[in-house]
Amino acid sequence: MHIDPVNGFYILTEEQLRLVLIDLTPQIRHDVEIMTDLMRELVKIERKKLGLDDTNGSLILEPNREKNRDNAPDLIGAGKIGGRFYQAYGRILQTQKVKIDLLPKSRG
Repeated sequence: MHIDPVNGFYILTEEQLRLVLIDLTPQIRHDVEIMTDLMRELVKIERKKLGLDDTNGSLILEPNREKNRDNAPDLIGAGKIGGRFYQAYGRILQTQKVKIDLLPKSRG
């Protein structure tokens, strides 16, 4: 291994480069593991902050006072489930059950 006098770079043969990489592999692997653990911790913190792992939630629905068509929802409202906000549209079915459609609320 010697230094290029013009550019100041180390000049390595292929064999020298291979040996250097073999020597550095454990340290690189160790550094990657540390970065991986850090990224996992950051994701975990963000998920907790946003409530994405919380599967609980609630909706508040009220009668649709502006219902002017048969296919318009009977109930409208909003809520938060699993850390995400939703618009909710409910329809009372003939079986006396309520069908609720959830649409992600746009951010704005």
